[in-house]
Amino acid sequence: MLASSEPFAAEYACLHARFALEALAYDRVQDYLLEVSADAMNGWTPKAVLRELLYTDPEACSPVNVTIGWRPDPDGPLREIHLGEGYRFSARWANKMHNALSNFLHEPTIKQAAEGEADRRQKSRDKVEEALLELDRVLASPLSSFRAHRLVKTQCKCGSLIARDLDFIEAGKIVACSACGRVYNCRYDEAQHRFEFWPQQASWTCIDCKTFNSMDAHELKSTSVVECSCCGEKFKIETKPILRRIVDEDDNSDK
Repeated sequence: MLASSEPFAAEYACLHARFALEALAYDRVQDYLLEVSADAMNGWTPKAVLRELLYTDPEACSPVNVTIGWRPDPDGPLREIHLGEGYRFSARWANKMHNALSNFLHEPTIKQAAEGEADRRQKSRDKVEEALLELDRVLASPLSSFRAHRLVKTQCKCGSLIARDLDFIEAGKIVACSACGRVYNCRYDEAQHRFEFWPQQASWTCIDCKTFNSMDAHELKSTSVVECSCCGEKFKIETKPILRRIVDEDDNSDK
């Protein structure tokens, strides 16, 4: 396709190279289906997908080298076998290349048109060759899907399985169901030697009977009407902008 003299061959090459880039980004997410948020499932550009992926695993786009070791003889020396390297493109490169390829898939701007059609097509071919070189390196890696992780699992109220790496949880990041988006709090139970998960709650006080009410915060996404658990009165939740004065700390310190 790159060597073809057809009028739109260069544009088709850019399109297919972009498809390949997007496909590899989605393929990377396949290893994290139980761990990424619903936003990652809905994203279609490498930037959107890989941003969510890196939040889940900061090392997701980093190369890895895997070596195993064992001692056939307890008193003998350690033996090692190098299994290979897993090469992955960076999120920054993927976003930059995706934008560059997309730049050739629209009507040329006035400046681009002034450069001439032949020059523009040569630039697009050069960019495709650059993209394919990097994509070939990724596809040639023998350990494309290798991960070393310690998953902590729980089941969402919607029935879906939620899994997060131990490092993710200990970092205090947001745990959300990949299927429904429900957000969970978690803590480690020392007595049970396991993590406990419970949905984030939304609370409000009835303005009639003053009863404190609490509900699953996720339910507010599907309704704006709440009902008091004591008197049964219904209320509509509304969000209104509030004007707050900005207080300069330096001004306060002088008073």
